[in-house]
Amino acid sequence: AISVTGKNHTVNEDSFVDATHPDSQDIKLLVVADGMGGHEAGDLASKMVCEKIFKWFINQDVNNLENSKWLYNSIAKMIKEVSTDIWVELELKRHLDSGSTLALAIINSNHTITANVGDSRIGIIKDGNLEIISIDDSPLVKGDRPLTPTEQDLLRVMPGNNYITQSMGDCVVNPHMNAVRNSEYSDIFLFSDGI
Repeated sequence: AISVTGKNHTVNEDSFVDATHPDSQDIKLLVVADGMGGHEAGDLASKMVCEKIFKWFINQDVNNLENSKWLYNSIAKMIKEVSTDIWVELELKRHLDSGSTLALAIINSNHTITANVGDSRIGIIKDGNLEIISIDDSPLVKGDRPLTPTEQDLLRVMPGNNYITQSMGDCVVNPHMNAVRNSEYSDIFLFSDGI
């Protein structure tokens, strides 16, 4: 995992988790959370996202985590609860304008279940090529499909369109979910929008 503050920032608003479940070396958790720049506590929001997801992960029974259908449904529910918890803590209690993106993957023996909120991306290497399997929450995204590389580049530079439509820390979020058989790819990458 690599995270740098960057040229124009004084605070690193990225957080990440790279963990193996304490009861099984076969179950991995990967998380990238990118605090929203220009807001009061992006670094705090991304840290809270990672801490809450990690705590949820290590408290799960290995048999449940190996059940891909249960895992898929439980991740979506957990993400919604974490986002609401952050909204309550930062917005309602502390009156802070804050939020974070999320890219998450849990890898069990057979499947990789991914979820994203915002514009942090998830990509897999499939047949030697990088394939983006996440969906950006942006006004430029039409439909539930990953953007092409050209569309991704445009998303970053089109004035007035390079904002996200949901983030962790919103009262209600709807994560984009995906399930991939481990045999279908060779590598997985989770990126913040700095890449």
